[in-house]
Amino acid sequence: MDYNNEIILACEAGIGELQAIANYTKQLMQSESDDMKALFENNRRDELPHIQNMVIAITAMVNGESPKAAEEVG
Repeated sequence: MDYNNEIILACEAGIGELQAIANYTKQLMQSESDDMKALFENNRRDELPHIQNMVIAITAMVNGESPKAAEEVG
């Protein structure tokens, strides 16, 4: 199967996740409230499994395999 369209979709989704991490990092740096810093840190950390899933799926598809989620791999 040709996964080109799905690779593009996964890359775009991954870019969105990375942008969210960058935005939370900016907010964390600008915040003066410890409570808000904790919230931004948690939100930023919550994005990591999403980007990991995208990278795993993209890796599989580039290799001509069906996309996989992180829990399927390890």
